[in-house]
This record gives sequence, structure tokens and C-alpha cells, in this order.
Amino acid sequence: MFLEYEVYDVYKSTQDDISCTNQETNSLKVITLVTCDNFDNNKRDIVKAKEKLNQGK
Repeated sequence: MFLEYEVYDVYKSTQDDISCTNQETNSLKVITLVTCDNFDNNKRDIVKAKEKLNQGK
């Protein structure tokens, strides 16, 4: 068995903004990818994805 996730938000934030680590997900499985921006190390790229429900598998 495996889980599928669907990206629902992509944005940039400052390096000191930790709001992307908020744990309130309304019981959904959510993953958050936080990366450095190669052009400006003061920024972070944030990608959020949630579990796809009712996959029929």
C-alpha cells in the first residue's frame, strides 16, 4: 500500500518564518517540503501537499 499526495500550495517565505510548520491539518495527512532558494539564501521555497482521499484503490 502507498499514499498519494497532491500539491496544494507553493510559495516563498523568509528564513525566519516558521509558520509553514503549523501542525493543524484537520486530520489530513500533510507533508511540507522546505528548501533553500539558490538565488537568495534569505528565502525559502515551501511546497505543501495533502493526502489524496477516495482513490478507489
